[in-house]
Amino acid sequence: LRLLEPNHFAVFRVHVQKLSNEGVHNGIITIITAYEKLTVPLTIKVLKGNLMAEPVILPKTFPGKIVKSMLNIKSNYTSTIKIKGAFIVPKDERFKIKLIDQSIKPGHDNQIQIQFDPSAACFQKLCYTALDVEKEVGHLWLLGSGLYSDTAYIDKELYKLLRNQWLAMTESDRKPMIDGFGSFVTPIQAHQHWPRLANKLVIRFPSIRVGQKVTKELLIENTADREVLVQAIN
Repeated sequence: LRLLEPNHFAVFRVHVQKLSNEGVHNGIITIITAYEKLTVPLTIKVLKGNLMAEPVILPKTFPGKIVKSMLNIKSNYTSTIKIKGAFIVPKDERFKIKLIDQSIKPGHDNQIQIQFDPSAACFQKLCYTALDVEKEVGHLWLLGSGLYSDTAYIDKELYKLLRNQWLAMTESDRKPMIDGFGSFVTPIQAHQHWPRLANKLVIRFPSIRVGQKVTKELLIENTADREVLVQAIN
């Protein structure tokens, strides 16, 4: 027995036990007072099935290069499942999720695009692979092209600064939560690595006679999504 004061409201919580039969189940909630009898129809749809997906491992990347991968969700429900939303747990600004289709038909797959941008979490937009030549730290690097006496010191300090920032950035292991018919969670991994412009660390020349000439090629490749300024010193 509950008393309801004037201009107040009451909230009733309805619990549904696990139902084993698939289909639509109907019921009625009856609320009786001293003055009236209120009936509230209740309908619940029960489906058998589950969602399945393989863990997603994104390609190795670094600040300045955005990587993408597709998460394939399989459904063995007998009815169409509508995805209400998809989000990363715990929240991580480096990840973005794009739903290609919000419905998963029986026996079909649904693809969700996972995007990872490491630079989204860079402190003050300064990443270990990004030196803005318009700012002081980038200007110091440009001064090195003149090979002044303190060039080696400047390069060492800049390398130390950027390397320490890279060491402070950890690998990511997150889970996207799919909110549809219940909740569905699958792991996603993103790995960061130190990028290289050159395909060789050491160039070895063969033994030659006096007067001979040997030429070796060094391939410089920019794997980032933006332009980079390369300083080559002979």
